[in-house]
Amino acid sequence: VSTQSTWGIFQRDQGSRKMKKEKEIKYDYWTPKSQDPALKELSKPKKIDEKEAREILTLTKQSSMGSAWNAAGTWEEKDIPVETIKQYLITKTSPMESLDKLWKITGVDEVTGKFNVVFCKGKVKPGFDCTITFLYQGIAKPEQKGKIILSDITDDCDEKFEHEITCSEGVADELIKASIEKFMAVFKGIIFRYLKTYSP
Repeated sequence: VSTQSTWGIFQRDQGSRKMKKEKEIKYDYWTPKSQDPALKELSKPKKIDEKEAREILTLTKQSSMGSAWNAAGTWEEKDIPVETIKQYLITKTSPMESLDKLWKITGVDEVTGKFNVVFCKGKVKPGFDCTITFLYQGIAKPEQKGKIILSDITDDCDEKFEHEITCSEGVADELIKASIEKFMAVFKGIIFRYLKTYSP
């Protein structure tokens, strides 16, 4: 027998052994069927009692975060009341001081627009198109009060939206106004992230 023929027989023999070994473990859907006792034990269905069943159902509902009927976490859209978003922002921003300690956010004056959340496969995606008016006050000069109006904020605007600064005394302190403008990009980013991560 030539060397080439012997090598061909060896290859076929090795291939058949490999195929035989692979056939020892079969799968039924995602459950392994094997001669290995350890794998057999893991694949056995386990009975759970009523208490465990209730806990699993509760966790499933919590993970879906949708309606009670939507425990499976399939697609669902829910509108969020404007007042709910206003209270959410109040708890997040009041009070919030600027890094240079010149002014602080003292409240949320008004929120207008539309808010909703989409639940899909256990994930939450907020949607919004709104205008939010914040109240600010000087820290060293508490008489300096006014509003920061963030307008046309949408969930796909990438933190780029319009703003306006007003003062209740008619003319804002230039130092405070300059500080607000300086930190506006950071402030917008914070508010945008709060809206993007909102979950009911």
